[in-house]
Amino acid sequence: MELYSYAAITYMAPYFFTFMFLMNDGSSVWSQSLLIAVVALFLFDGRFATISWLSGTALAYLAFSLANHAIVMPSSAVLVNLPIDMFAILLVSVTKVSRRIIEEEKLNGMASVLGSISHELRTPLLSVHASAKGLNQYVPPLVAFYKKHSGLAVAAERVPIRQLDMTVPAIERIQTEVQSMNSAIDLLLANAGRAKDKPQMVQDFSIKDLIASVVQWYPFESDKHRALVTLDIQSDFRVEANMDLMSMVIVNLLKNALRAVARARKGDIRIIVEANSQGGKFIVRDTGCGIPRSQIAHIFTRFYTYPAHEGTGIGLAFCRETLASWGAKIACRSEEGAFCEFEIQFKSTRSHGTANYAGTTAL
Repeated sequence: MELYSYAAITYMAPYFFTFMFLMNDGSSVWSQSLLIAVVALFLFDGRFATISWLSGTALAYLAFSLANHAIVMPSSAVLVNLPIDMFAILLVSVTKVSRRIIEEEKLNGMASVLGSISHELRTPLLSVHASAKGLNQYVPPLVAFYKKHSGLAVAAERVPIRQLDMTVPAIERIQTEVQSMNSAIDLLLANAGRAKDKPQMVQDFSIKDLIASVVQWYPFESDKHRALVTLDIQSDFRVEANMDLMSMVIVNLLKNALRAVARARKGDIRIIVEANSQGGKFIVRDTGCGIPRSQIAHIFTRFYTYPAHEGTGIGLAFCRETLASWGAKIACRSEEGAFCEFEIQFKSTRSHGTANYAGTTAL
């Protein structure tokens, strides 16, 4: 596909327009057309565009010489357009660099702010978690003791048993909310970072075990939301990657799927794991609101959000960059109002067998 894209774009932009420009002796129509083609070409990746432009221009000049049965020097009407084309290339390149600088500044600013906020939040969250853990250790025995000896208390001082029974679930909810906030902080910090540029500790692990673990500790709003998620293991496989970052990728996709189901007020979520001839893949599929076809090409662009103004627009960009650092790819297929699925394909994985893991599990 990459070779086909290179050949097609090189033929359509630099080769064709340069050849017609030369054959028409630098006419104004073809000079303007060539300028537009060059500008459009350099909107692609700079290295790709430069190679395409140089090779396409050289081939066009060769074809022009063959058409004239001799090596012909371009006329002054042709050569006068060369500085204009070079200026256009420089302008587009500078604009792209400026965009990258602005994007980097936004990421650095976001990472700095999130780092400060997380530092301020971690301490009270740790204190709340420790207190809830202590309460969870001592309150149940106290409640059991009170139930056993409540008859000894004065009637006016007795606490209703029903209210006492609510204390343990309340403490568990506090722990769940603390875990949820810590997970949200971890997710934001990971998304604001640039995983591909940072050294990673690479581990060998089962993708099925990791997904099951992530779904198990994910802070669902309720058991009803947890019941929406089903893990479908066709065949397990092992990958070499960073487990923490891979967990963040799964959390991103699961969070987006839950939002889609909530917006549509219908649907469920299925995570499918399967080893294949290319290595192995897993799919996160929801039958919620789906994504319009016109939006799919943009959803992996950093700071692009759909629906607009929902989220930060860095989650899916983080997923793609992180997976790319391991040689994995992510793709999206969707039909608006019907479904949306993200497929993550790994290469050179090791199958973990199908006999022990095949089946569908509701989590």
